[in-house]
Amino acid sequence: MDAEGIVGTTVAGYAIESVLGRGAMGIVYVARQRSPERRVALKLIAPPYANDDAFRRRFLREATAAAAIEHPHILPVYAAGESDGTLYLAMRLVDGVDLREVVQGSPGLELDRVASIVGQLGGALDAAHARGLVHRDVKPGNVLLTTQPDEPEPDFCYLTDFGVSTWTTSSAATITASGQMIGTANYVAPEQIEGGRIDGRADLYSLGCVLYECIAGRPPFAGRAPAATLYAHIHERAPSPSALRPDLPPGVDLVTDRALAKSPDERYATCRELAQDLRAALAGAAPAVRRVPLARSVSVPGPRVPAGAHASGERRRRTWILGVAAAAIVVAGGIAAAIASSDGPPPPDSSSPSVATAPLIRDGVGVTASDTAPASVDGAGNPVTYAPTNVIDGDVQTAWRTLGDGRGERVTLIFDNPIDVERIGLIPGYAKTDTETGANRFFQGRIIGSVRYLVPGLPPTSQTFRPEPVPQFVRLGVTTSRITVEILGTTEPGSLDYTAISEIYVYGYPQ
Repeated sequence: MDAEGIVGTTVAGYAIESVLGRGAMGIVYVARQRSPERRVALKLIAPPYANDDAFRRRFLREATAAAAIEHPHILPVYAAGESDGTLYLAMRLVDGVDLREVVQGSPGLELDRVASIVGQLGGALDAAHARGLVHRDVKPGNVLLTTQPDEPEPDFCYLTDFGVSTWTTSSAATITASGQMIGTANYVAPEQIEGGRIDGRADLYSLGCVLYECIAGRPPFAGRAPAATLYAHIHERAPSPSALRPDLPPGVDLVTDRALAKSPDERYATCRELAQDLRAALAGAAPAVRRVPLARSVSVPGPRVPAGAHASGERRRRTWILGVAAAAIVVAGGIAAAIASSDGPPPPDSSSPSVATAPLIRDGVGVTASDTAPASVDGAGNPVTYAPTNVIDGDVQTAWRTLGDGRGERVTLIFDNPIDVERIGLIPGYAKTDTETGANRFFQGRIIGSVRYLVPGLPPTSQTFRPEPVPQFVRLGVTTSRITVEILGTTEPGSLDYTAISEIYVYGYPQ
């Protein structure tokens, strides 16, 4: 990619002014957005990645998910997409330095400053984990620090590059091929190295490595070749920080030991607990003893093998790990449904057959649409997008929409691997609700009346909906890597004339 040659041109509506930084994935520019008028940091993805179809799907899906997180210590993502074959990510432009530059070469930071940084980063990670997102590459280079003059905590932290580590396909120290480790060698959790299941406790381990480096001036297993570092994460106990910095209160070693436990079950349950114990230790108090909870990932077993039957004679379904439980509550028309929680799937439509125990499929799904309404601004002045990926992001407060009655428009789900689909359903309209009253915030009269699900090589399956923006389901019983939802008809419009789907749900088993 010719970094300087793009300066002075316009990409996706952003006028590129100068080069801000370079990385393995691409180049970050200072750019100007016209509406709203502002300067942004615009990351353009390098062609080796952008030309890979699987990479493109993951990038667009996860960038949209990251943009949906609203937290003061997560760097805001304004937009992500593709323009003339170029993948881009537009983010807030921050005047500051990354934590790597601050820590590098130091004997360790002031302890109050360390506590502030870890507390801010921990809050950002807990917020992401509550939304079902795992960063997987928490490290000082992904933390931006800005100054706050005259504030009790002068550092203001931004955690950056959410999900970007999962998009990368190769790097000397960051390996992300299918079934391999995702992360950076000095900060990666043992279960990531071993290809195990990943949830928020892997990020907590990485945060523990960042904490260790901020205190000691070096990562836990610094000074080794990458392979030796990875081995140490799995098999060796990190040296006590107090051995490198004798002025530390004794409780700090206990905090880092627990954060860097080899087993996820032995770590803190949340980053907030880690930050609380750190502050207590720095104040001279012994860290609180807490019961370490079991893993919060949800495993759904395959079908039982009848007595006397050989396992080889039964079709075995691979266990599907849902990752961090992300609960989204839908309140509309007096009906509340817990979506994607560990309590199970949402209640079925009353006309549907009995509910299967198949898990919700959300990871590894790309989404396209035949038409999408342009982005707009909500009543509070916040930018709102209606990207197709909104229908599978687990957040019923976002939606895909198209202008008019939507008849004949299509939304297509593309799975990274074939799925045994047991049932499928959607919310046939907006389900955005007032968080205090539960009332629908929109006076949208138009609700999708019926759709048909198109699976290549099979007859279509139709579904008719009640005129309520709540989850409604049908049985499908197919194995496929692609499902298209075609809108057949809608009700009459209300004050706003558009057709929307708040969320699509697929329950089944990966092949």
